[in-house]
Amino acid sequence: EEEVVKEEVKVVVTEEKKEESSDSSASSDSESSESEAEEAEETNDKKRKAEDEEVETVSKIAKTEAQEEKGATFTVWCGGISWEAKAEDVKEFFGQCGEITDVRIRLDNATGKNKGFCHIDFTTKAAQDAALALSGSEFMGRTIRCDGAGDGSVRTARKDENYSAKTNKVFIANLNRDYDEESHRAALTEAFSKFGTLVGDIRLPYNREEGTLRGIGYLEFETVDQAEAAVKGMNAVEINGRPLRTDFSGNDDSNRGGRGGFRGGRGGGRGGFGGDRGGRGGFGGGRGGGR
Repeated sequence: EEEVVKEEVKVVVTEEKKEESSDSSASSDSESSESEAEEAEETNDKKRKAEDEEVETVSKIAKTEAQEEKGATFTVWCGGISWEAKAEDVKEFFGQCGEITDVRIRLDNATGKNKGFCHIDFTTKAAQDAALALSGSEFMGRTIRCDGAGDGSVRTARKDENYSAKTNKVFIANLNRDYDEESHRAALTEAFSKFGTLVGDIRLPYNREEGTLRGIGYLEFETVDQAEAAVKGMNAVEINGRPLRTDFSGNDDSNRGGRGGFRGGRGGGRGGFGGDRGGRGGFGGGRGGGR
């Protein structure tokens, strides 16, 4: 009888071990399946990310190529150049980067020398990038710094289209204060002239306390239609490294702030276009109280 009992115990133990082995195997198979599923999902995520990056890269390349085919200009601003540098010197130095269509150097009327900076127009994005890489290099005994000033496209800046009543006068804001009056005047004249005939000079008010540009400007067209085309066509377009904000200007611009946007903010219009409020005066009103 003892032997029979031992045999029965032995059988029970053997069956329990088999069940444990079966459960362990099933658990192992389940964990393995889950691990494989996670690895597969991770692989798919990486694949999708790589595909998205590839599409984005192809899109950027296609956009750049399209701009180049249309004859877009890729501009570099270069500061810190020698006072003796001429356009030919700049072309020779930056010619290593690619084809240059134009070099613009602003001269000081008093000395006849340049003002220490220039703009260089390239025909390709690759040439612009190569020029930007030269920032920090030595040119004619001085260390230069380079920055992008236009990539051939219109920036997708948010437009403020809550325009004032239509007039033939245009108000401009958000001008880059790193550029001087002559640079802004030249760039704005070139950009706005395509919309019609400009009347008189572009007005660029100064901050009398600081002696610096306030970052705003005024210009006048022959007709209201020309001004409307300019206001809508140049709003959010980049000039000298910053997107413009444009609006119509009336006889009373006292509610415009040089630093507070179009309406309100710090400071007033200092005279607007009527010329009867002193300050900088305006179109038809002389310069009033000067700077």
